[in-house]
Amino acid sequence: MQNWRRRGIGTPAGWYTLLGVVLLGVTQWIPYGTAQRTARLEQRADEIAALLLEALRPNLRPLGRDDMPHVLATFAALALRDGVHIGDLETAEPPPDALLALRNKHYAFHVAVSPPAPNATVARGTESAYEVLAWPLEAIGPGHCAFFHPDDAQRAYTRNLNASFRGFGKHRPLPGRSHRRETTALEVTSFYRSYDDERWLVY
Repeated sequence: MQNWRRRGIGTPAGWYTLLGVVLLGVTQWIPYGTAQRTARLEQRADEIAALLLEALRPNLRPLGRDDMPHVLATFAALALRDGVHIGDLETAEPPPDALLALRNKHYAFHVAVSPPAPNATVARGTESAYEVLAWPLEAIGPGHCAFFHPDDAQRAYTRNLNASFRGFGKHRPLPGRSHRRETTALEVTSFYRSYDDERWLVY
């Protein structure tokens, strides 16, 4: 018994030291584990948005809400092809300016007609462009970035620091507002400011 007490682990100081080492290890792992979970959720949201846009392309234009079941069937086939998990996706009531709305546990998605810029010249017979957006359902959660996949421009994402897109309410991104706004300054190809003044990164 005396020999056991002489050992460091057998004393209260030894127990506290061991507990401290365990807690230190946990605190070191938490940021790493949280970052990995965030990256995984955001990557899946980006993949889902990309597949939704791809599912729009083989369908006849123009598209309406009646065409969305066929788009969803195409999307499901593409997700199966690429091994993208969509089992937790469910449809939501689309806002008036969207054709389709989906959600999973952490992200919201919409498919919408991407309206032209206010000063754009639209010729007769010009086909509508479409866009897919993915953004977090909540301001505080594991997902932070928003992803923009337009039919007529490069894909982009934002860290969502300024606009703080969240949910399907008044803080959701509006169709057409995520496009590059016109500017008189020298345009940078790697990022841009949108009509809603959010900074989008092209990738």
